[in-house]
Amino acid sequence: MKVNQLQFLILFGKTGCGKSEILRHIQKKGGQLLDFEELASHNGSAFGGINKLPQPSQEDFELMIREKLAGFKTELPVWVEFESTYLGKLQIPDFLIQEMNRGKMIIINLERQKRIHRIIDSYSKYSTDELLAAMLKVKKKLSQKKYRRARQSIRQHDFQSAVSVLLVYYDKIYENGLQKSGCEILGTITLTGNDVEQHAYQVMELWINDNSSPYKSENPE
Repeated sequence: MKVNQLQFLILFGKTGCGKSEILRHIQKKGGQLLDFEELASHNGSAFGGINKLPQPSQEDFELMIREKLAGFKTELPVWVEFESTYLGKLQIPDFLIQEMNRGKMIIINLERQKRIHRIIDSYSKYSTDELLAAMLKVKKKLSQKKYRRARQSIRQHDFQSAVSVLLVYYDKIYENGLQKSGCEILGTITLTGNDVEQHAYQVMELWINDNSSPYKSENPE
């Protein structure tokens, strides 16, 4: 089976939308998931390596990707999360980025304050030293004023302020990535409620209602 025989569905959403959790719910329901973060042992951001196992080599990372792809069925889409080219030290292979750019994309939006709460829930459990060490990786990306403010907020455990500063930077990265993507936009969803399973249902419903979905004829409504 060749990679160009697979159809890719990319889930795009800014930091804190819960993309990973949504995709894992879809996987539980039988969806085919290529989980870059799991294979790379990294969540992709400057903070993505906290509390993770050591990353594999680039060679092993690409081998694991190819093994996963080889086990997928061509009649069902392969779900992937929109990522930057690098996850920590590892790079998503060029051949795969090219194939994903021929796929379709679903864009999800979540209220900014809910995103902030999700990020705080995920990262506030880590030590101040771990968070400050991760901050060093974005030092050159922020103005000195914003960098100092974020670091001070972390030291004071004012995570609301720290995340608010960092989101401005990360949101721009995602917006630029969306503009550069060659994917066809399948649709945009504003997520409602706080239940990740419900969010996964909203995403799957959009795909099922797409004319190219193999389930379209079985779900005429």
